[in-house]
Amino acid sequence: MGINKRIKIVVFIIVMLFISGCLMITFINPDRVGKKYYKNSDDYIFTFSTLGFNIVGFKEIKSPLKIKLLGINKGKAINSGRIDGEVPSFYFLDGPNICFYTLQGEKEYKLLGEEKEILSCSIDDLNIDNIPEILIISKDKGKKYGDELIIFSYKNSMKEIYRRSFSDLNPWKVQTADVDGDGVKEISVGVYKTTVFHPVMAKRPFVYGWDGKGIYSKWLGSRLSKPFDDYIFTDIDGDKMEEIIAIELGEDGKKLLNSYKWKGFGFEAMGESKAYDDICELSFIIVTADNRNYFSARVMEKNEWRKVEFCFKENSILEGKD
Repeated sequence: MGINKRIKIVVFIIVMLFISGCLMITFINPDRVGKKYYKNSDDYIFTFSTLGFNIVGFKEIKSPLKIKLLGINKGKAINSGRIDGEVPSFYFLDGPNICFYTLQGEKEYKLLGEEKEILSCSIDDLNIDNIPEILIISKDKGKKYGDELIIFSYKNSMKEIYRRSFSDLNPWKVQTADVDGDGVKEISVGVYKTTVFHPVMAKRPFVYGWDGKGIYSKWLGSRLSKPFDDYIFTDIDGDKMEEIIAIELGEDGKKLLNSYKWKGFGFEAMGESKAYDDICELSFIIVTADNRNYFSARVMEKNEWRKVEFCFKENSILEGKD
């Protein structure tokens, strides 16, 4: 077989794989969890994972063939954030680096040294000045829990503005939320430790305020009503206050979703879901065309996993849009 013929075959295979990928993305929508709206509810940036790679792209629903490939990444995919006032982006954590994909192109920054890794990351405008802050929990390579909370400000370049040791609290997650509805975001750090009133090692959602220069304690509660695996903040009832949604472990060994609202002195349970054999991949808010707020999780029943959208109604967390 001649060299030219081999080249043609290789090119043909590449073209066919590309076309197949486009058709797959065009006619089989990626998970709603990966949908991050750009202009309106019909256009979005998405991720599509295959063979260990994350494919990042932009798609217009009204024009199904309009797909723009933004990039390919093998890092840990995080939902979305905003950087430098740009459109929503997907960002990926890869060791000490953070990489953003937006319609304006790819940006990558090295935030830590070679022996460190980013364990958790969140992006928000803490100072309400249209300049995004990037919050990370750092950890040593090979360690399960983190050791520091570091906050960077981004305006044309990355600038560290705050650093605090959390090594005695075993942090594992950082996120932001407006828990009291005043328009100012709080910082929540998931920790693994004991407390005076609950002297057992357990996961706990600590909440801190931000004064523009540093953090201060707002709620360092002992725990939620049940042991939990993971939690997010999202406004499930449309009152501008972001509630805690947690994956909790019931006494029968099954898992359920529980919700908590800030009551000025702490969090009070609002309502919970039915029990499932297992729950994972709790994901952030989905705002749909009917102006209802949903969040998503993967649940197991009868040894089968399925992805489910949930909403809050009548003091309960329910499946679907009813």
